[in-house]
Amino acid sequence: MPRFEIHFLVDHGTVEIPSELKSVGVDKGYTEAFYDSDGHAHGKGLGKETTKKSDRICAKNRNRGKLWALHRKLEELNPSRSARILKNNLSRKTENKRYRQNQSELTAIIGAASKSLFNGESLKVFAEDLTQPIKNKRQSKAMSRKLNSWMKGQMRDSLQKWANWTGSVVTEVQPSYTSQIDSVTGTLLGKRSGDSFTRFNGVVLQADHNAAKNVLSRGTDQDITRYMSKTEVQAVLLRRTARFLEGMGLSLLDAIELGLLDCKHELCSGFQGTPGRDARNV
Repeated sequence: MPRFEIHFLVDHGTVEIPSELKSVGVDKGYTEAFYDSDGHAHGKGLGKETTKKSDRICAKNRNRGKLWALHRKLEELNPSRSARILKNNLSRKTENKRYRQNQSELTAIIGAASKSLFNGESLKVFAEDLTQPIKNKRQSKAMSRKLNSWMKGQMRDSLQKWANWTGSVVTEVQPSYTSQIDSVTGTLLGKRSGDSFTRFNGVVLQADHNAAKNVLSRGTDQDITRYMSKTEVQAVLLRRTARFLEGMGLSLLDAIELGLLDCKHELCSGFQGTPGRDARNV
């Protein structure tokens, strides 16, 4: 199929790169594309648009499934009608065009979010290395997972593109537990619920802002490297949590009984070997 391409130069201006780049942590999300460690959201409405498009695609595919069943049923009973259904109702041409339009709309939102994040400055950005699709309660649908997987790659590419244009540096970090850590203490004490993170002392933080701060800290963390497993990261965080609790005269088991620590961590092998896990407040 013949095609042509148009190439043109874009002048994005001149950027003076400072000797010391400002460090910013970035939490990649679903509701917003990015949330930075300074407390700013970028790409608001991304989740709403993605959900709307994925729901439309899922509904469309359910209807196509019914038509495919009808087409196969009529292949012997009414071949001419079966052929009409195959030709007029089961073509992918229109749907593929619509899907590309959906992707273009989401790409525009992500691109605007990246532009807003850098805002013409040279930054040292620490971002999550998302090797899995963004987890969300709505992601049980196959098409939603596929769309999210594609969106994850777009976020990475968009950040890198704007980093190149602004003379910035993007460093990806290990993402495990960044949304479950208290950014003030660096421990696993606290609980995230939706857009809120409740610390062990009852103070409530904005969850994405809290996660972005943890991503920023993870960028200079000497104990947690990018390619560590989730279990290894959990063990490191449990040791830090145990040391923090020790100063309060508590153990990890005490924290679980008091509801300060999620009981799921008790199943970790690192929990069993953490010093002071059986210590009790006397």
